[in-house]
Amino acid sequence: MVFIHGGGYILGSSATPLYDGAALARRGCVYVSVNYRLGALGCLDLSSLSTSDITIDGNLYLRDLVLALQWVRDNIAQFGGDPDNVTIFGKAPARTSPPHCWPCRPRKAFCAGDFGKSGGRHGASPRAGR
Repeated sequence: MVFIHGGGYILGSSATPLYDGAALARRGCVYVSVNYRLGALGCLDLSSLSTSDITIDGNLYLRDLVLALQWVRDNIAQFGGDPDNVTIFGKAPARTSPPHCWPCRPRKAFCAGDFGKSGGRHGASPRAGR
């Protein structure tokens, strides 16, 4: 399970004691929590710094999340995890970040599922109660 912390993209850390994954780990879950750039460093448009060799865009926090998910996919087996059974979860607004990653990378390349711990951009589907 990969946890993405909340904090409105301006504060927060995976090291916050509230997000300790020890209870999940005791139940056999391989728990990973990730950090990403916050504030202006995370979403500042730096495209004017791009060169013919290096493309730099805004939304560096999303790039951080994509790289973290790639790392988990490539390395989780070394920690006893299954790269084909990774679930992303987190607090709002970080909970809304993963879907924004999928247009640039296939969702299935990173995880088998995702769920939010609080809030979300969409309400429950009509089928959710069945």
